[in-house]
Amino acid sequence: MSESDAGKESDKAPTRPADEPRRQNSLPSSPLDPILGQHPWLRTILDAVPSVLAVLDSNRRIVYVNQSLQKVARHGCEEEVCGLRLGEALECRHAEEPPNGCGSTPACVTCGAVRTITSALQGKSATADARIVRRDGRIFEFRAHTIPFKDGTTRYAILLLTDVTHENRRATLEYLFGDDILNLAMRVHGFAQFLTEISPDRLGELKERISNLTGLLVEKIGAYQTLRAAEEGTLTVHPVSLESRGLLEQLVERFHESDVARDKELLVHPQAQNVVFSSDRTLLMHALRALTENALEASAAGERVTLLCTPTSEGVAFEVHNPTAMSYEVQLQMFIRGFSTKGRGRGLGTYTARLFVESYLGGRVGFVSNTESGTTFRIELPLHLAGSDGAVSE
Repeated sequence: MSESDAGKESDKAPTRPADEPRRQNSLPSSPLDPILGQHPWLRTILDAVPSVLAVLDSNRRIVYVNQSLQKVARHGCEEEVCGLRLGEALECRHAEEPPNGCGSTPACVTCGAVRTITSALQGKSATADARIVRRDGRIFEFRAHTIPFKDGTTRYAILLLTDVTHENRRATLEYLFGDDILNLAMRVHGFAQFLTEISPDRLGELKERISNLTGLLVEKIGAYQTLRAAEEGTLTVHPVSLESRGLLEQLVERFHESDVARDKELLVHPQAQNVVFSSDRTLLMHALRALTENALEASAAGERVTLLCTPTSEGVAFEVHNPTAMSYEVQLQMFIRGFSTKGRGRGLGTYTARLFVESYLGGRVGFVSNTESGTTFRIELPLHLAGSDGAVSE
């Protein structure tokens, strides 16, 4: 997440007095009120701006918004928004968390909107990307830009939020098809050229490598198509009988030809226990592959990534472990679509895993990360996926 223009003094989330109400009984005054009263046509111009435009007071309460924010926040009129903080107006999932809601929670430390607003109230313009996750799961992807403004001795922040959702989606496609898939296709092409030249005793090995690479290629494209269907709510699950250890062994084999696994060790833990269960194989493998790729990318050359499966009281659990710990800031943003420490166009892996597992497979995804033991992602699934006939073949 780019926050290059937000100053270091904004790194700490500002706090709100514990006894301060989230919305005051009377609406806060806006420095624009006299101007808009004299020139009503100016409000028409501001409402015509397609981006969200808001003015916030020194307590970060909204004192003016154009119609774009009213539409995004799904409020009927300006009066319903004024007096709220931005996270409250947009129904951010952290807006009511302790200690004092929007602007004070641990998650607010990484919020680009909070950082830019705070910076403007300290007298400095700022720009940062902001991803706000609503309570209903919808994600707003904005580029937040603020400039400071003073009316006498009173400080205000003028906030402009530009929707960069399509820009980020395009960056994802450019990475997926311009880098990731193109690299796989070029490797397949390179191996295919050797088919007529290689000695017969090595032909089987080459065919196997080409098969693995083309399998990865198909899976990469299929994963993105499946993700789009999942986000649009048109995805249908197809439960089949599965064996947990077999899935992990197939995963290790598939990554054998992957660049991300080069010079690293990927193996199934010796204590992995085979569990027969029913689930959607395609979605589960997409989720496991995403978490495994994430673990491999986080690992240095020579390090080991371990896959484990065990029975639980309700079904089966899968774990993906790597020795690298995540920072606190990264942990706060895990599972958010588009968040990545690896640059633009990335950030689908853990988001995809949680979406598939929790929205379609009836399971849960979580992680534990610390310097002592590294990072472990865990998927827990029921023994029988709802919608299956419950008959799991041995």
